Amino acid sequence: MNTLQQLLPHGRSLVEGLGDSARYDLVEVVLEPDATLHLPGGERLYSVVVIDGEVLVDEVPGDRLRSFSRWDGFHTCQGTTLTAADDGTTAILIACEVSPSGTPRVEGLLELDRYTVDKPWGHEVWLTQNIPDSPYALKQIHMKQGFQSSLQSHDNKTETNYLVVGQAKVLNGMPAPANSDATIAVDEIPSQVHDPGSAWTSVPRILHRVIAMADYTAIEISTPELDDVVRWSDDSGRGSGRLDEEHRSARLHRTTELLELYTNEQEAVRRQVKPEVVHELLEQIVDTYSKGGTVYAAANGGNAGTLDHFLCDFRHHPFASDDKRSTGLEGLPPLRFCNLAGSASELTGLANDRGFENVFACAIERVITADDLLMVFSGSGNSPNIVAAVDVAKKAGATVFSMSKGSGGTCAELADLALVVEGSSEFPGQTGGNDNNFHFEDVALSLNHILVGLLRDRLGEQKTEGGRTVA
Repeated sequence: MNTLQQLLPHGRSLVEGLGDSARYDLVEVVLEPDATLHLPGGERLYSVVVIDGEVLVDEVPGDRLRSFSRWDGFHTCQGTTLTAADDGTTAILIACEVSPSGTPRVEGLLELDRYTVDKPWGHEVWLTQNIPDSPYALKQIHMKQGFQSSLQSHDNKTETNYLVVGQAKVLNGMPAPANSDATIAVDEIPSQVHDPGSAWTSVPRILHRVIAMADYTAIEISTPELDDVVRWSDDSGRGSGRLDEEHRSARLHRTTELLELYTNEQEAVRRQVKPEVVHELLEQIVDTYSKGGTVYAAANGGNAGTLDHFLCDFRHHPFASDDKRSTGLEGLPPLRFCNLAGSASELTGLANDRGFENVFACAIERVITADDLLMVFSGSGNSPNIVAAVDVAKKAGATVFSMSKGSGGTCAELADLALVVEGSSEFPGQTGGNDNNFHFEDVALSLNHILVGLLRDRLGEQKTEGGRTVA
């Protein structure tokens, strides 16, 4: 009995005839309404594809449920409970590696990838591209009626297909010739017509071909040797192996998909920014300017770089003429703005002498006053050097604005005014505690531009007698 079927005795194994050589398993499971299924945790990678109905998954026990419907699914190594929807039968496919790697390959639930590769006969959707060194490849195969795959074999790869929709005639079973120039009697290759719910496996060095009797969709699992394709004949004249031209469109599709994900997430995050918070921050900046005070700003990492942008914009843009050739608001001095992260010499010197956790506090402890404003940006809201600066500013009577993520952290608790950016992001490149950092930094830069524009609007064309006044 296969490993996965031992765990899911009420499932139907779709992998037959591989014996001890099997490197993957694929099981079909049908769940009645409200029925549950548990995948044990550990090191083994599971991939779940919903082929009919809907399942609810307890992503974090006792926290929240995630819904997956047809063609959706996920990868996981954690103990996971699936519950079928209450409005009909649910069918799912579960793939897994037979021999776990010793280290979990994913954390939590990772949605199936959607890497789409156009083919002369239709297209494929690769579902495991987002798993580094995946022990198997999982795909959706979409072939149009009247088309056929190449007549092919593999030197090492084994693959299993499960037909979900449509009808296909499968040629499968004749050993591949040893001579690449051999003539193949295609009519003599064993064939079988497959309907939805049936499966077939192709092993190394065996000729096989799929012919679409109707538009069909299948789920294919294979060993990970994706470039191992020997094409004996092909209606489009394609050669053997991976074809880069097919993947150029796939990479463009991937870029388009991720761009849409990023912009949708970005818009959702920006909608969280409350006008009341922005207005109150503007009032604090105007008040600091009117008193002749200084706006200090502190941040780490990418946000520290953004503060140089703040400095340029706040010092110059509200006061420049439209053509930028002169001071547009005659008689108004520039806003005093200081980027505490702007000097490498000062930062490294203070870090060397006083410790990195004190670099910003030391920079302001003898100069900040009650007329000043401190703006701090910290993803966690708990960065020690940021919290220390906030403490110094509060003791001096200065006003403090904090921008952070999640719960806001200590900075949000101590600040006079706080903007907390909530939510999470699925965009790649952000991991662990940096989840949603890209959008957090986007909001920081947008906040800069918004405040600079609002300040210019507030200053208007007024001239002053004593140096500063605002409407």
